[in-house]
Amino acid sequence: MAERETSRAVDDAAAAWAGRIDRGPLSTADNAELETWLSGDPRRLGALARAQALYDGSDAARALGPQFDPAPFKAKSAVRPSRRNLIGWGGGAVAAGLVAGVGALGVSSYGSRAYASQRGEVRLIPLEDGSAITLNTDSKIRVRQRRVELVRGEALFEVAKGEQPFVVSADALSVMATTAAFVVKAIAGEPVSVVVREGRISVTDRRGRLQLGANQQMDASPRQTQVETVAPAALVRRLAWREGKIAFEGETMAQAAREFARYSDMRLIIEDPTLAQEPISGLFAANDPVSFARSASQAFGARLDIEGRTVRLGRRPT
Repeated sequence: MAERETSRAVDDAAAAWAGRIDRGPLSTADNAELETWLSGDPRRLGALARAQALYDGSDAARALGPQFDPAPFKAKSAVRPSRRNLIGWGGGAVAAGLVAGVGALGVSSYGSRAYASQRGEVRLIPLEDGSAITLNTDSKIRVRQRRVELVRGEALFEVAKGEQPFVVSADALSVMATTAAFVVKAIAGEPVSVVVREGRISVTDRRGRLQLGANQQMDASPRQTQVETVAPAALVRRLAWREGKIAFEGETMAQAAREFARYSDMRLIIEDPTLAQEPISGLFAANDPVSFARSASQAFGARLDIEGRTVRLGRRPT
């Protein structure tokens, strides 16, 4: 029997991959190699996320929008610009509230147990069958043996093999797996999303049943169902919330403001419609919209006003 890879070896390999990703887009062959490496050990995805965060923090500057100029940041930070202008570091430490923990709300009369995470909190829930669920910010689930209802929010399910299938329901969507790792996201006003990290799952929605494999994503809304392939590096960014980060890659400022609202009580308001549509890319502390807003104001030459728990960004008068 082959010896299990040491944690040090996993971290070393993850650091090497983080460096390769930073040097530029991976080729098709490189992506296939990365996918094979990630699927070989469940510890590797988390190690790569940590390595990318550390790499970007020490070797990359903010990268906000096509007009971003790193010069204003040079006098304030020893961090030097990223070679690929893709992922930036948003600054700010992760708040004490954003922690991994275990907790339950209670047991209902039907024998199910409810768990929830508060805003700005990541919560780990180990199950009796060996499976594990990680709740993102402001999320709630109900669990009864190997059946889970995602009431709201986002959760990573790492399913251990059992005698019965593991079933997750969210809105009109149902996911069934025997052993797999996948994320389900159910946010009000958005399509229900499922992305597979490893293994295979069966997904049923209003239009029928589909089989999804590793690095595939499905978005289901009342109007349509879409399936697409997710690059391994993009999947790492998608799971950045487990490290207390938010990763953007081309989203608008308005979308960024809505995402930060999931993690913090601070209100981020983009007052100018044109500014609200500016694209951004970066890796930021999920609980620190103020640092994000300061970076954005310098990158876009925007006016920044902070009053109590409200942060406003607008165009400067001409």
